[in-house]
Amino acid sequence: PRPRRDMSSAGQQAASGSAPVTTRLKGSKQMPTAGWIDVPVCEALLTKDIKVLTSVDGSPNSMVALKYITDGLLQQDRRAFVRVLHVYDESKKYLPPECTRDRLKLAVESLLTSSVSSKRYQL
Repeated sequence: PRPRRDMSSAGQQAASGSAPVTTRLKGSKQMPTAGWIDVPVCEALLTKDIKVLTSVDGSPNSMVALKYITDGLLQQDRRAFVRVLHVYDESKKYLPPECTRDRLKLAVESLLTSSVSSKRYQL
């Protein structure tokens, strides 16, 4: 069965618009079910530049994620900036060639330079 909601006097005030909306499940603490963000806070969040950190390791998934960022985010929002991170270990000789440091750097650099200005990314 569905828990019964017990509207307290604060909940009744909230329903009339005089207080934040809260509900109480029988036998539980009061939990907010609705809230708001002030307009200046929303505007500040929406007008900030977008900065993205992405990591690549040469795997198809990481390269698709980078391509999504370059073709999607960086093309649609001119204030977006991406920083690409690759952590490597020279002792891993068993990695496929496309996952080696130099080859991966070339692939990432060519993808980024063909998509956006060099001022909008960092390797």
